[in-house]
Amino acid sequence: DSKKINFESIHKYINKKNFYTIEDRINYQDFDWIIEGIFGTGLNRDIEGDFSKTIESLSLVENILSIDIPSGIYADNGVASNTFLNARHTISFAFPKLGHFLSTGYSALGKLFLYPIGHDSEAIDSKIKLINKHDISNLFRPSNPTAHKYLKGKVLSLSGSSSYTGAALLSSKAAICSGAGVLKQLVPSSLHSAMSMNKETIDILIDDNQ
Repeated sequence: DSKKINFESIHKYINKKNFYTIEDRINYQDFDWIIEGIFGTGLNRDIEGDFSKTIESLSLVENILSIDIPSGIYADNGVASNTFLNARHTISFAFPKLGHFLSTGYSALGKLFLYPIGHDSEAIDSKIKLINKHDISNLFRPSNPTAHKYLKGKVLSLSGSSSYTGAALLSSKAAICSGAGVLKQLVPSSLHSAMSMNKETIDILIDDNQ
């Protein structure tokens, strides 16, 4: 059978006693690390049979190192299949995949390591771009310690309602943390107590029905 492993040809590289097949009963907890590449980026359907059982057993292992993407995660959208692995680290090559940053894929990959293998970035035909630190670092200007707040930019915020406070709170905090000198908020009266927690803003109360 050509599908069977020829131990005679690989005995120099691996000990037969340490080589297992999917039919063997393995206690994965006996190993400090498991390196897995069961599916990688090629998965396009739910996982069944022995593969499903193997992934369920591996899911109990704390230290998983996945190749390309944790098995059970769809590489094009980060959505999880019916069963999947949470990796401690993920090693991928050339460029990250969409599934590394979207949906369950982002939390499942652990720490991502990328290694070049000779691909030319200019030859990649994709409209999707990853924003890195160097893409935005030039947008930041050094802060002038002698400048008063009115020289550091003014922001007018109109957000929030009696039932939805999250966007208003987050946007006001983001404006202050990013360096805005003055933030004026048009705040529905019903949110005044919540929004007043940010002491660095100027709140202008408006009627909830406006």
